[in-house]
Amino acid sequence: MVEPKSLTQIISEDDFLVLMNAQCKQFFSVFFLFKRRNEENKEITRKFYSNLTQESEYLESFMDQYGARENKKWNFFVECLASIRNLSIAAFFTRHILDRYPYYNLRESSEKENEFKNSCHNVLIFLNQSILSLFQELYSEIKENGLKISIDSDVQ
Repeated sequence: MVEPKSLTQIISEDDFLVLMNAQCKQFFSVFFLFKRRNEENKEITRKFYSNLTQESEYLESFMDQYGARENKKWNFFVECLASIRNLSIAAFFTRHILDRYPYYNLRESSEKENEFKNSCHNVLIFLNQSILSLFQELYSEIKENGLKISIDSDVQ
């Protein structure tokens, strides 16, 4: 009987870092834009959250292709990345509900409506801060793991 081949590609750490650098560039560009928008107190749109989800998922899939989740050096990075993906999905739907709320015609009192909207805004603040904290962890991890990301200075 022939042993099935693993779908995970095994390569050297140096080769992985070269590939990882290229894969991370777009992801961290999104990070710096997200960070800037938060610092400037600009609203994060559903499209932005969707893009963040997509970039996180893309990078996570790339890392899974090389077994990074099972690698002690990269495991924490992949877990943080998955958390960013999930939190950005939650933020997308929270933003969607806020954007669509006026069209739901729930016939609530203005007090209830304001309470709901304020709660949603607080959830978004929490999600955004959590995403930023995870991004900071990822950025620290890539430096610690020997990856040097060069991002356009206009984005930083």
